[in-house]
Amino acid sequence: MTVNSRLKQNHPAHPNGLAQVSGARLRSLCAASGLTHQFDQAQQLFDELIELSSQGQATAEVGDGLSAFEFSVTFGASRELSLVVALRDGEGPGSAGLGALLGKLAHTHELDPKRFAAVEDLFFPEGRRPTFAARLSVSFAEGRAPRFSLYLDPAVSGVTLAPLCVERTLVRFGFSAAWPIIGQRLTLRGPDTDTLKYVAIDLSSAEPRVEVYARHQSCTVADLELAASAAPTHRAGDIAGFLQALSAPGAELDGLPPLTCYEFSSGTGARPNRVRLEFPICGYAATDRAIEQSTLAGLAHFSIPSDGYSAALSALADGPPERGLGLQTHVAFAREADGTPSVRVRLPFRAGTPVVVASPDRGAPASGVMAVVDRYESWDQITNHPFLHRLRSEPVNLHHIWNILANFQGSISKTFSQRLALIASRVDDPETRFIVTDLLYDEMGSGDYSLAHVNLFANMMKVIEPWKPSVIDDWTMSPAKRFNRSMDETYGNPDINVALGAIVSGEIFGKQFDQFLGDEIRRQNQVDPALFVWVTLHESLEVTHAGEGADIARLVPAEGLEAMARGAYGLSLGAWGFLTDVYEICYSERPKT
Repeated sequence: MTVNSRLKQNHPAHPNGLAQVSGARLRSLCAASGLTHQFDQAQQLFDELIELSSQGQATAEVGDGLSAFEFSVTFGASRELSLVVALRDGEGPGSAGLGALLGKLAHTHELDPKRFAAVEDLFFPEGRRPTFAARLSVSFAEGRAPRFSLYLDPAVSGVTLAPLCVERTLVRFGFSAAWPIIGQRLTLRGPDTDTLKYVAIDLSSAEPRVEVYARHQSCTVADLELAASAAPTHRAGDIAGFLQALSAPGAELDGLPPLTCYEFSSGTGARPNRVRLEFPICGYAATDRAIEQSTLAGLAHFSIPSDGYSAALSALADGPPERGLGLQTHVAFAREADGTPSVRVRLPFRAGTPVVVASPDRGAPASGVMAVVDRYESWDQITNHPFLHRLRSEPVNLHHIWNILANFQGSISKTFSQRLALIASRVDDPETRFIVTDLLYDEMGSGDYSLAHVNLFANMMKVIEPWKPSVIDDWTMSPAKRFNRSMDETYGNPDINVALGAIVSGEIFGKQFDQFLGDEIRRQNQVDPALFVWVTLHESLEVTHAGEGADIARLVPAEGLEAMARGAYGLSLGAWGFLTDVYEICYSERPKT
């Protein structure tokens, strides 16, 4: 049975309620995890963390990934018991209080507060507050000391800046090539549906370990399979088989959104070392009893021993789970580094409080012409892309500039006039056709073919030719090929309003990118900036073109606004993906095959 719902948890506001999980309940969870001999240590840490926690005062939605108080048990080749708590501000507001809390814990436990200090400015920028309290996880496993991880909000500065926060975090911890795989797999469908939700920093591991979580709204099993395929140990069909065993509904999941977690723990991060799917089973089953049966089937699918699982549920339910709902929120699947499967169940603490079921959040579509224009002009700018920020943070590298321009030439420069001409030929409204034709006139040199932009761009490539790579092959030019396919779907869309929408965001992005490129050219002293005529011309011309794009948007009839918005968003995803792909060319090792 599918329950299209988001499950919200009413957490206790007083520590006395938390005493219900201590003693017998916590002992049962340790037993289910095969860690009975670590009960005393677990109880002591549990009590200590609750003292440091927000005690349920922080707003937390289970459907978004982590409740304020939560246990989880991992079943597989080895077992692990974890506790997650939402931390209070401590001795001061924001990061100062969090740093003080971690410093206190470091006196008696194996954790390194410097890991948080290394990225503190990213997750607590001046004038910003996270949307949820930082969460601390402590995990217990046989043969090792408790391990601590800190969960932080990558969207603290806004959803469209979350990728930059994630990318900067990974680079600072040594995963310098990690961003492309996140953009190409984990968040492929864009910020409206694949939202970066959490970054978890391991505070106890010998070497840095970072987890990046994305929530997938209105996704398909194929979307989840593609995201999971980034792991070296992934086996085709893993995700589909797991969800089928759980009795998940068909190919489309339109209820409580799943999450995918990428773990980076060694190497430069070109691929995550492990990928975990977290499926919100509480949104797709009617009762705790049904969840238990589905989870047992999921464990059996991968031949994972299930002894202890039902006991873990009973420990929190004060008896066998029956007709209620809320003992278990998620069931997660991953393959470890050696390829063995593991399943994790997440068990939020509710202390007898009722569970509230509500409809899942849906992102409101852009309404009105200026809402679409303002999105790309103001808060979803192409210059938010991590690649451009990274370029600006480093000395100008003309080899990187060549990679950008060569792929730009292979996609936009060589095809744009033809795309505009085809759109102009299909437009019925004469005023709209006039604007598109005016754009085409400028593109073709305003009556002087020697000034046609395709020729100016070719001249610019001659200027920067000394910085081209020694090998130029399909991999080097793959961003251009993928961007061309993406533009075929927007500029060449059968619905003319989709094509016009692509012009709207495309011209706005053109203005932003050309101004960025002009700044980069002026930052270097190896080549006279005056030789980059295409850049200097477009810096001013694209300001006018962006205004004309807004004029096109205003002329779209009311019944075509949804298609126009879809085209603008589609082009933005293509442009974003283009920069992600060029990032890979510039900062990743060339593949061996």
